Amino acid sequence: MSGQIEEFTEEQIIQALQRSGYLMEQEVAGVLQERGYYVTPNEGFVDPDTGTAREYDLHAMGAITVAETRSEYVFPVLLVECRKSDRPLVLLTGDRILRAVLAEADFDNYYSGYPKHIYGANGESDDSAQSLFDFLDLSRCHHYWTCERMSTQFAEIVRDGKKIVARHEMLYNDAIVPLIKALRFEAVKDDERMSAALTEEQDASNIQVYWPVVVWRGAMFQYYAAAEPPKLEQATHVNFIRRYRSETIDGTFHVDIVAEEYLPDYLNMVDQEIKSIANLFRRHRAAIKRSIEIAADRKLHGG
Repeated sequence: MSGQIEEFTEEQIIQALQRSGYLMEQEVAGVLQERGYYVTPNEGFVDPDTGTAREYDLHAMGAITVAETRSEYVFPVLLVECRKSDRPLVLLTGDRILRAVLAEADFDNYYSGYPKHIYGANGESDDSAQSLFDFLDLSRCHHYWTCERMSTQFAEIVRDGKKIVARHEMLYNDAIVPLIKALRFEAVKDDERMSAALTEEQDASNIQVYWPVVVWRGAMFQYYAAAEPPKLEQATHVNFIRRYRSETIDGTFHVDIVAEEYLPDYLNMVDQEIKSIANLFRRHRAAIKRSIEIAADRKLHGG
């Protein structure tokens, strides 16, 4: 290979790639593949607000068996944006807002498939429906509902002339909002597919549970204003939560911000959470199977 390609040397090309996020995406994809995920780069989706085609960096799907004889699975799905910056990222964390914000968060935003509801739980009539989240008490085994602190604000520290200022528009518009839109697109698409396949004979439970995540390469901090005195400390994983409203989306959404070096530990946490969810499915298979049968009957025969 010659030392000169058009106007650029090989070294310049490699340096340009290293400064971009392209190589980072490949490296993160490699970590996910090593952990058993099937990874699709540059996954496309349709923006539910504009109808235009968009994409996010990585779609990663795993599988946990609930019942081999019936081909029942729980699928962990990571929707990943990779970001690299030489500007420090600071996430403002707190705990006083935690309960109020979590009360608005809906697990239905993070899973697709069947069942959606458990009918006739605790000896009640089949007309009585309880959400899958409440029936399985999933708040005990998912960090969205167990974390001690979370963030509703963040800022990138940048130079503006002679001043150093804090800005948040770039990461929010470039990664957070696309992940929220991709999450809703993926969940709705899978629900439609599962609904079309739902019959009285097809009563196996199969759900996908989603973790939208930004993998961050660069300095990352959390600022805890409630501490005395307030503390700025290095961070490896912060759960960001934001109410998002548009013409087609209205909800409270979690997005994990994870330092690249912490990604293996983050995946360990996701593994434990999805295994706990799968164990709950095994423990309550009878109620779940019956609820799918009821949902299929109502779909086919009305009611």
